[in-house]
Amino acid sequence: MADPQPRRRPGCPFSRSQPVWARQLVGDERTLTRSLTRLGNAALDQGDYARARLMLEEGRALAKRLGDRSALAWATHSLAWVTLEEGDDDQARSLYEESIDVWRELGVTGAIANAVCDLGFVALHQDRYREARSHFGESLGGSREVGWTETVACCFVGFAAVAASEGAEEPATRLLGAARAARDSVGTRFPANVLEFEERAANSARAKLGDKRFAAALRHGEEMSLDDAIAYALGDADN
Repeated sequence: MADPQPRRRPGCPFSRSQPVWARQLVGDERTLTRSLTRLGNAALDQGDYARARLMLEEGRALAKRLGDRSALAWATHSLAWVTLEEGDDDQARSLYEESIDVWRELGVTGAIANAVCDLGFVALHQDRYREARSHFGESLGGSREVGWTETVACCFVGFAAVAASEGAEEPATRLLGAARAARDSVGTRFPANVLEFEERAANSARAKLGDKRFAAALRHGEEMSLDDAIAYALGDADN
């Protein structure tokens, strides 16, 4: 992973090169905090981490000043993602934990589940597999409760990565199949940090199982119902 980029000092994002609608938001600070986060997330999706950090740090600072806890949590969560992509796992962990604390305070189940899943991937980056398993387990419950199938799919990948690290290649492959089925059911794609572990687990499993067993285990996972796959991931189903 690339070395972290140096932080840029936040400045006014709405120069005259910005569209008129963006400049008009300056007059509404509460709207501005959320707009900065949306702009930061858009830059993150495009891989422009420097601009994403610029937007998100400014939005986060403004949310703190306004006492807007929800906006603060969103900006902090997104900034954690930028920091993880930049390669600073420890700082990413701290930011994710900060966002989770605010989401717990606000009682937003889906957002808690999403951030806890992301924290699981930070743990994977640091080879903290037991901790990662715990985070993915917590996230699965909340994600299923609110119907966030995309987050469920990411958790399956996380569980697969943990299983692969333990040499359990067939369960890992089944979980990868379940992850792909869940992902495809909502027509989304995995973020880069999730895709990294999906590919790593798949390559390891295929090498040890061989193409035929790997394909069979993958198909088994793809054919599971979502609830059966969740039970399997949590160890409540027969392997």
